[in-house]
Amino acid sequence: RDSKAWRRWGAYDASAIVVDNFVMRPGENGTIYKLSTTENSVTMHSQLRYRKAGIAPGMESSPAVYKNYLYTSDNRGNILCTNINTMKPVWCFSNTDDTDATVIIAEEEDNVVLYAGSAVDKQASPGYCHFTKLNALTGEVIWQKKIACRKLGGSGKSIEGGMFSTPLLGHGDCEGLIFTNLCGMGSSDVGTFVAISRATGEIVYRTRLQHYAWSSPVAFYTDDNQMYIFTGDVTGNAYLIEGKSGRIIFKQHMVNNFESSPVVIDNCFVVGSRGREICKFRIL
Repeated sequence: RDSKAWRRWGAYDASAIVVDNFVMRPGENGTIYKLSTTENSVTMHSQLRYRKAGIAPGMESSPAVYKNYLYTSDNRGNILCTNINTMKPVWCFSNTDDTDATVIIAEEEDNVVLYAGSAVDKQASPGYCHFTKLNALTGEVIWQKKIACRKLGGSGKSIEGGMFSTPLLGHGDCEGLIFTNLCGMGSSDVGTFVAISRATGEIVYRTRLQHYAWSSPVAFYTDDNQMYIFTGDVTGNAYLIEGKSGRIIFKQHMVNNFESSPVVIDNCFVVGSRGREICKFRIL
């Protein structure tokens, strides 16, 4: 707990990130911590606390870094760019609603861009996932698309709709696309895997999943640069999807629930489940 924090909720959903000899750690207490590290110690260096419209929002998504800029999103929809050297804000953009999905930074042509997608949380349901592409250096909007999503019913309470998984940049035969999972898209009460044009923000295709997905998609490439995508849903189904077409090549129920995101090792994926099992898949 931090007695000086402007928000009293002391949890940490975000992953920390190492930048040179520092660890950057966003908290749900509305504070970004900069920790100085040596071989034997970690000490507090500085912090950034911020409010918007009088509210200190919490950060549940993990940060991204480009050079000396740290990018975070929070549960009030703010996307904040912070100068790591000075721990001062550079720009702030309102993405309308709670943004739990980790933002993506990419170098495109002569520009550095940021992709971010929001949940349907503070909005009435049905609402919109705001999928946004910004100039990462200035915060200017390149495009923003409103994707109709709604909250999902279950266990006597509603579950937020929209985007929770980290988007995946396409490469190889999927250059120019970005992929993500969406909860409650349109009239569906389940999940949808979508491919989106990085140039325009338009949806190129959508693939219906059996249930909604919080786990992030990851990529596997063949020797001739064909992209295949692995993802899992909240009831433990595993999917292997052809990136170019969205065709499901493999689907099988494996465990109780995939919420964590996989790691890729050569031609294998390793992912943990809420059912206390760790699965390893090999692509043959």
